[in-house]
Amino acid sequence: MDGYKQRNIISTFYFIMSGYLPNALSDTHTSTDGNCGESPSAAITEGLQSKITSINRKRKHEMPRANRKKTEFANIPHEAKLSLMPSIDTNAAICSESFEHEVVETEMIDTALIPRMDVLKKIINNFVCFGDKECAETNNASCNHFLPKHRRLTLRGIGGVGKTTLAAMTISFTDVRSKFDHILWLNLGKYFNENPHQNNLSYEMYLDCLQILCRQLDVIAEFKPKDFLQPGDSSVIASAKILQGMEQSKIEMSQIIDGLNILIVLDDVWSHEDVEMFNFGEHMSSIFSILLTTRTLDEEPLAGSKLINVDLLNQDEACFLFYSEAGLVATTDQDAEAVGRIIKKCGNLPLAVRIAGRFLKTCRIIQPEKSLYTISEELIRKSCSPGMQPVYILLERSFSFVTDITASLALKFLFSAFTVVFHRDYILRPWVALDAVTLLWKALLRSADFSNLRQSLIRYRFTKLEDIADIMCVMGLLDRKYEKNQNQSKYQTYFRIHHDLMWDYGKMFSSKVSLVDGKVLGYDKNGIQYAENALVNCDDVLSLNTKQWNTSIVKKAQSNDKLLEKANLEPYLINWLPLHMVKAGLFDEVSDLLASEEFFESQMKMNGIEKGICFILSFVRSYNKSWNIGTFVSESPMTFVISVISAYVSRLNLCMEGHTPAKREIGKGLILLGIEHQKLSKWVKSLDLFSEALSIFKSIYNDDDHPDIIHVLKLIDSCALRHVVLVPRGSPHQLCLKNTDAIKSGSDNATLSLELSSHPGYGIVRCEEDSRLVIPAKGVSYQYNLLGVGLKESTIEVTCNSHSVQSISCGRSLFTAMAALDEGIPLILMTDLQFENNGENDDTSKILKAGSFFTFDPSGIIYPTMAPNMCLGVCPNPALYLVAHGSPNGAIFKYSSDLLRSNKLCQTDNHEQSDTDKKHHCCEMHNGIKLELSSHPGMGIVSSLTTCAQIPLLDGIIACSLGLGPVENAVSGEMNENNHLLIFSNDSKSALTVGAEHNITIGKLVWTSDIVENWSHTFVINKDGTISPSQTQNLILGFQVPGKSFYK
Repeated sequence: MDGYKQRNIISTFYFIMSGYLPNALSDTHTSTDGNCGESPSAAITEGLQSKITSINRKRKHEMPRANRKKTEFANIPHEAKLSLMPSIDTNAAICSESFEHEVVETEMIDTALIPRMDVLKKIINNFVCFGDKECAETNNASCNHFLPKHRRLTLRGIGGVGKTTLAAMTISFTDVRSKFDHILWLNLGKYFNENPHQNNLSYEMYLDCLQILCRQLDVIAEFKPKDFLQPGDSSVIASAKILQGMEQSKIEMSQIIDGLNILIVLDDVWSHEDVEMFNFGEHMSSIFSILLTTRTLDEEPLAGSKLINVDLLNQDEACFLFYSEAGLVATTDQDAEAVGRIIKKCGNLPLAVRIAGRFLKTCRIIQPEKSLYTISEELIRKSCSPGMQPVYILLERSFSFVTDITASLALKFLFSAFTVVFHRDYILRPWVALDAVTLLWKALLRSADFSNLRQSLIRYRFTKLEDIADIMCVMGLLDRKYEKNQNQSKYQTYFRIHHDLMWDYGKMFSSKVSLVDGKVLGYDKNGIQYAENALVNCDDVLSLNTKQWNTSIVKKAQSNDKLLEKANLEPYLINWLPLHMVKAGLFDEVSDLLASEEFFESQMKMNGIEKGICFILSFVRSYNKSWNIGTFVSESPMTFVISVISAYVSRLNLCMEGHTPAKREIGKGLILLGIEHQKLSKWVKSLDLFSEALSIFKSIYNDDDHPDIIHVLKLIDSCALRHVVLVPRGSPHQLCLKNTDAIKSGSDNATLSLELSSHPGYGIVRCEEDSRLVIPAKGVSYQYNLLGVGLKESTIEVTCNSHSVQSISCGRSLFTAMAALDEGIPLILMTDLQFENNGENDDTSKILKAGSFFTFDPSGIIYPTMAPNMCLGVCPNPALYLVAHGSPNGAIFKYSSDLLRSNKLCQTDNHEQSDTDKKHHCCEMHNGIKLELSSHPGMGIVSSLTTCAQIPLLDGIIACSLGLGPVENAVSGEMNENNHLLIFSNDSKSALTVGAEHNITIGKLVWTSDIVENWSHTFVINKDGTISPSQTQNLILGFQVPGKSFYK
């Protein structure tokens, strides 16, 4: 036991049990009646005081005295000046309109320092006031009239947050310097950097500190060396003698500065017990104050001491600091976004922000062709990037509080396991119940690999796992809170990682070190060597540890361990177990668990409907992220899980009539499920869920302007995808990508998100189900998906290699539909070609290649390499496609009866049409019947192209896409004797089609073309005014835009 308080206990024990003290101290006094008159401890206290007093009298005139200050202001200690030294040559000073007091010696001040004036005022107010006028007006209790003679203020915060800088800035202000004769500075942390096996000052260290203080006072003094130790002294006796010697030296130092007003700064304090050795004010009659900086928590603060928790920089301060360090003057919006991402990565920690700024400045000097966005990607994606190493070295020191190397290593493993295991994709640092934390640590420490580390913790007297969590809180690694949830009768203890950068450190450690057969393998590049063998691939090490640690906690939770019976594991089993099963690779087991209604009922019971759905969807997203499906995520088993939950919630809605709060939660839950369906490209299903949510909200609220109703209507509108098609360069419909830096770099295999700057909040997404195109004449077939413009959350990511573009999620390539390069041709993601009899057709392959080459313009435009006059754009009209019969998206034709009798256009029934309608149709008799819609008032079927396109793959046949548009632009049509719906558009006549007869499904695009063999060109006009393909009358023509019946 090496703390100051422990030393006091040992010393007292020694005083009582040994004869080291003079007889006056060791003799006991017995009364005449045989009872003890005065207690031994009282005698010891009185005797010790008399000894100290006699020594003082003997040596009083031998100790030199420090002089008062020679000028109006106390000198700034040299170490404080070093903390404020600029990183570049500058003579600028810190200025702030909110703080009138000047900083003396402004040439020392770094322009990059952020004057956090709110914090500085709090610090300064603990030592001085701002003048008698202010004191009189505010009765400020912090002014000198009310301040105690001896003051102590602690600045606590994580490493790199700026505690030392704030302390140095504080003592640089004239208000502080004018109140003290001397300001002294000690860096205690440096002693423990040089001696990592201890966290308390030794006798030699303490005397060295006193000599440093004397040099700052310009005083020559000698303190008693450790020659009072005798050979054969036991550890108890030696400890007592050392403590007595330190106490005597403390008194002598007090004599040197007594009568002077002193402020001492103790920087980087590791043990709060050491602070007492510098509390010289106990033996002084004049003002004495201590300002200390530390990252550890003082669990037993002295009465009257004050604490200021130093927080992170706010966004404006962090940006200013970064721009100053990086030498940035002006930035574009994209650069500002990149800076914001870097600052977020740095966690607004001043040290990390400064290092990142300098790293950026260096990169731009060495590689000026690199953009700010590209450099930001390097900093953000690589947690082991060179720019972050100094931060990790600083965070590494937090573990030096535990002086045993093996025990410290064990804490690093446990902390890193906490970091990796208790982490959600949407929150880095969640609060975790103590029972869940101990479950993880029990699972690890009881494994064979952790045997040696477990023994080291026991030797260091960590007998309970809760003690380990507590010491991590003292070390500044974890935060702790007490909370009682609605379904809990008692308060529970929760822990979380203290800061994002501590999470980064835990991840970094987990990627460098692993335990194999009880041996530590790998090394940390910060310089801490753990073994001779180095594990090269950090990602592999992290993946290995992640899977191993998650597997351990899952097995422990599912075991019948009697030691777990007292633990409350239900919250863990509901809120964490599925995630850990995913990370352990138990995909089949977690699929079964999430698809069970019993699990969802447990979620609702513990977390409520909306929050329960949030938890399950977070598990779903983690599953899809971890499951290497090699194809679209819609093929994941989680699509079934979402469908099961959706059906369950819809049934639950029927049972909640009259229960408004529950119905509102159900409505919000349906919205969450609908958004998840959108991410899986299930746009029709998402529309159904949004529609159900709208119905619920309308039954609850009387106001159509209620935020819930407005929100769900916007989501319904987001289901109306516009297809991605070719448009002329310069068209108002052309698409521009948001992140173009990967394009500008010109690197092969660059990863690129197809989020759009031309349509903020949107990106290029995959449309509904797979389709298959078969061309018998060519002996070729392939599967494909149409692309559209949808919400950015569903944006696809691609890799760009030469002129080919490939989807990351499925490996399919970007093509123009059927290799056509004309205006209006849709863009698709296509599989490799499949040839009949495994024989490749060179001519067909050559034609298709023309539609597979794309070029990315630095401006963000994508254009076909073989048709540079075109580019990717958005179809101006919602496309015509197939929907389910009865869907609110179905198209109902106003003049469907006329289409049935289109060979007799002017012979209409008097009871069906007005005189105005008769005149209108008779005038257009030679152009067919206008395809106006009653389902979508004022709208009709329009051509999406100014001209029709030729399809090279189909020997040049003519095709044209159709959509929903204003009725004045509507096309006309007629039914011929073969039940072909002929469309009159662009001075030409072609037949409506849905493509190959064998592949007619919901979401299939409907367009016009020449008559093609084996294609479906026949349609049926239904009694309700809808139109269906002859082969599938359960489907009708429609759009991804609901009709008027939906809003009734």
